Amino acid sequence: MAAKPCEPERITSGRSAIRADLIALPGVTDVHDLHIRTLTSEMEVASAHLKVREDADTRRVLTMAAQLMRERHRVGHATLQVEPTDHKGCGTTSAPAGQRQRASISDLSTSDS
Repeated sequence: MAAKPCEPERITSGRSAIRADLIALPGVTDVHDLHIRTLTSEMEVASAHLKVREDADTRRVLTMAAQLMRERHRVGHATLQVEPTDHKGCGTTSAPAGQRQRASISDLSTSDS
C-alpha cells in the first residue's frame, strides 16, 4: 500500500494493525475515519471514530484507545470520537465507500413540531 501524503510509511504499513487493535478494545464494534499524520519529525497525530456498544464504558474506551495509540503505535496525540453503534452521521468500514450513509441537513433537523 502506498503512503498517503503526510502519512509516515511506518503507519501506512501498520494501518490494519492499528484498526484491529482499536476494534479489539472492550466495547468497540467498528473503527472508521482513521487518519494518521506526521505533525513534526518527532510527533505523529491521529484521529478516529470508534463505534461502541450501548453498554460500553466510553471513558474507559477513550483512555484505553489513547494509551494503545501512544504505547503500541507511537502516536503521540490521538483525537478519538466515540459513537453509538446506530449512529448514521459518518461513513463506516462495513459498507463500500459508495454505499456509506451520510447525514444530510434534513437528517439533522431538530424541529419539535
